Amino acid sequence: MRNGITIRWRAAALALIVCLAAVLPCAGGRANALEISQKNLDSLKSQGEQLASEIKKLTSDIQTAEKNKTNALKIKADLDKKIGLTEDQIELYEAIIAQLEAQIELRQENITETSAQEKETYELFKLRMRRLYEQGQAGYLQVFFGAQSFSDLLSRADVIGTIAEHDARLMARLKELREKIEGEKAAITNEKIEDEEIKAELEQRKVDLEKQYSENESYINRLEGDVGRYREAYEAAEKSQEKIRKDIQTVAAELAKKNVYVGGKFIWPLPSQNNTITSLYGTRWHPILKAYRFHTGIDIAASKGTAIYAVNGGEVVMSDYDSGYGNFVSISHGGGVVTLYAHMTSRAVKKGQIVKQGQVIGYVGSTGLSTGPHLHFEVMIDGKNEDPMKNSVNTYLLKK
Repeated sequence: MRNGITIRWRAAALALIVCLAAVLPCAGGRANALEISQKNLDSLKSQGEQLASEIKKLTSDIQTAEKNKTNALKIKADLDKKIGLTEDQIELYEAIIAQLEAQIELRQENITETSAQEKETYELFKLRMRRLYEQGQAGYLQVFFGAQSFSDLLSRADVIGTIAEHDARLMARLKELREKIEGEKAAITNEKIEDEEIKAELEQRKVDLEKQYSENESYINRLEGDVGRYREAYEAAEKSQEKIRKDIQTVAAELAKKNVYVGGKFIWPLPSQNNTITSLYGTRWHPILKAYRFHTGIDIAASKGTAIYAVNGGEVVMSDYDSGYGNFVSISHGGGVVTLYAHMTSRAVKKGQIVKQGQVIGYVGSTGLSTGPHLHFEVMIDGKNEDPMKNSVNTYLLKK
């Protein structure tokens, strides 16, 4: 009987060790995911602070420049940049919100899992207490008094020490699990508050963006009212655009040696409903400068944010900002055929990127020397601008 009691106690101790190991936390998956998530969140917040600082400086620079009536194109470029930074802010806030909500979801999963562990540990502790009660009202003392010899007592003391240690571990584990649950609940509460604050900031940035679009258009209107400054800006923009066309010509000539025209006809660069041409190619009367000026492409009406498509496949030879063209993209289609898309609110491709026909390369805007949202579209063949709507180019251009 004596040996039976010892075996049962040892078995109980072993069972406790195995069960306890099963409910101990693992340092894996979700904890690592939360750590990575928090690092990403901290990085996004840091980027947000940097953007806010840049926007504040630009705002001050624009106010000073307008007051002093300095370089008009520089002011317009700063206005465009400010809009671009605010758009980046909006994207960043959306990313922060997504990150926060992902963290909240991870913490909710943690609470569910930890609550299950807590329940399991508590049931184990109750079972342990029940067994102690069933094996003798006097608990540990009964085991000592029941020893038949000193060696038996030592053996029993060893078992009691093991069990007592696990009793303490079980209690500590229950406390740890409860603290973890409460900690995760507190973290979720804080993250939900932060989430709502960021969402409010996001809505404010969207309001700011609309104001900045209005400021941009208002500035051009004011500039048009000052013919002398407008002429200076227009001529500076023309020079900048001419340099870009020469740079494109050089690159396209090199590519023409390696690549023949990709083949097929161009598609229309905008959705089919955007087919109103507001300004044709060629010499036109400029209502502000009161003089004839040459227009190197066509202007197509479209609302801000409308997708712009690559009219054919090819390689992006330029994707940049220019004081005249604003955000622009130029694509070589091989055989000396190049297209250019200007005044974008933002660009979706990079220099050197290979694009397919119909791929979105940017979005309609009013950056650069532009009086409102539209697409300025140019076609160059063997380094010379061609009328996109004339027969010589209709070989390529297919209007949707």
